[in-house]
Amino acid sequence: MSKPFRFWVPHRESYVKIVVTEDRPVELTEGGETDEGYSRRWDRYFVNDHGVLLCETHIASRDCDGRYESSSLAAWDGQTTHPAFIAQGPWVEGEGFSDIFDQSIQLLDWDNVSNSQRDHSAEAMGY
Repeated sequence: MSKPFRFWVPHRESYVKIVVTEDRPVELTEGGETDEGYSRRWDRYFVNDHGVLLCETHIASRDCDGRYESSSLAAWDGQTTHPAFIAQGPWVEGEGFSDIFDQSIQLLDWDNVSNSQRDHSAEAMGY
C-alpha cells in the first residue's frame, strides 16, 4: 500500500484538506438550484493501481439555454504545486496576497488526462 496523499482542494468557495489512499477515495459534491435552473459538481479523488493520484470531475447544469454536462480526468505528477491563500472570506489563488490573508497553502497542479462535454441544446439544433 502506498503512503497517503494529503492535500488541499477548493470546495464550496473555501478550501478543505483531504486524505486519499489506495483503499480510501474521497468524493466531494456541491451545487443546487440557481436562478435559472441548477448546477451540480461531483469530484472523486482516488489512487489508481499504479499509485497515481487522480481527480475525476463531473458537472451537470441546466439554465435558460438548456442542459449541459462535462466530465474530466486529471492526474497529479507528484511534485508540482502552486500557492493559494485563505482569508475569512472567499478563496483567492495567486501571488502577492500573502500579507492580507490568514494562511498560505499549496494546491496541486493537475495534468489533464481526458475531458468531454455535452450541450444538449446544441445537439438538438444539429451542431
